[in-house]
Amino acid sequence: MRTLSEVMRTFLLVAGVTLFLSAGLAAAEEGEALAGREAFFHALVPGVTEEAIVAAVGKPDTEQDGKPAYRMPRGTVVVGVDLGRVTSCIHYLPGCCQSTALYHAPPLLPPRDKDRALPAIEERIATRAFAGAVDLGPGYTTSRHPGARCYLLRDGYLAVEKVAPLFGASGAFEHLIARATVFRGPSFDPEVVWRLADHWPDARPAALGDAELNWREAVLRRHRAGIPDGSLRAMLGEPDGRMGSGVPYGLYYLRDGLLTVVLLDGWTGSVELSQPGAERQTTFEEWLEK
Repeated sequence: MRTLSEVMRTFLLVAGVTLFLSAGLAAAEEGEALAGREAFFHALVPGVTEEAIVAAVGKPDTEQDGKPAYRMPRGTVVVGVDLGRVTSCIHYLPGCCQSTALYHAPPLLPPRDKDRALPAIEERIATRAFAGAVDLGPGYTTSRHPGARCYLLRDGYLAVEKVAPLFGASGAFEHLIARATVFRGPSFDPEVVWRLADHWPDARPAALGDAELNWREAVLRRHRAGIPDGSLRAMLGEPDGRMGSGVPYGLYYLRDGLLTVVLLDGWTGSVELSQPGAERQTTFEEWLEK
């Protein structure tokens, strides 16, 4: 027969293992819940309310500067709220000043302006009127649609992607829309209503003549082995448009798409060709081989 001390040791060992497994299971479940919570905040749709967030992920864990705060797998998401309307969601990482804006709502329009704005956007969608310089005003920005501005509709929202989405955009492409997509219904099914790539010849800058365009493309094709050291700006001349602040980018119109280059002397990287709004993209390397 086992002694009482042996029985107690066995009991304590089993209890310890059980507690360890239970703690591990609880930690795994919590980690899974936090991961689901993080995915939810990264997929917020325009117009979300505080009530909808609480219904999806529960009440906030704490407050930060008087705002609801939710724990994430790493860091915290702080939610700005005004009369039940979510105005911002910012993800703060632990132990540093780094943060990421996941959601930002524009200021509320006065009722009279709002009553005019919504029918105007609906009419633009119905007639596919997104050509030329279009400025729909401030919109929602979300992690769900990076680089796009979103506008509420009666039964969904419109996501607008610009040709030059970075800060400091100027020139021929400043207000051109690359793609416009409508999301409607309970599942927000997407419908693309505009692709600039389908109308690319119309986006050609008025001042860009055939001779200059032919010369521009010939210069690029002469360097199939790669762009040499030196500034592309010196090779191609002044860009048709610009964007970016810390790193300046030049935008050049080509017949087969938009060429984006870094406007720094001696820079030999980040040469990209794109067809704004198109699903299938032809890369700069593929274009050189045509």
